[in-house]
Amino acid sequence: MAIATSIRSFAPAFNTGLGGWVNLSLLSTAGISAATPLTITPGASPSNIGASGAIIVTPYQELPFNGYKCRITTAPTGPKNYLIIRAGDTVTG
Repeated sequence: MAIATSIRSFAPAFNTGLGGWVNLSLLSTAGISAATPLTITPGASPSNIGASGAIIVTPYQELPFNGYKCRITTAPTGPKNYLIIRAGDTVTG
């Protein structure tokens, strides 16, 4: 089953480099399970994800209110050492 949803609210990030953790709050969790890679691409709001790529995360633990604790498995390279994930960013898998 294809997953297509978006970030519902601000996602607080911890150690936001490759291998770090991020908590995502999603509009829908249909089709999402542990070990299903999710790709986050910029939505309408400005983001530093950039055109060079997307952030790929792997869900680790389900959280309340359509949330997941995810491990950052692939992140775009760039001059910044942090990632910004915003409400409205697209999540596919």
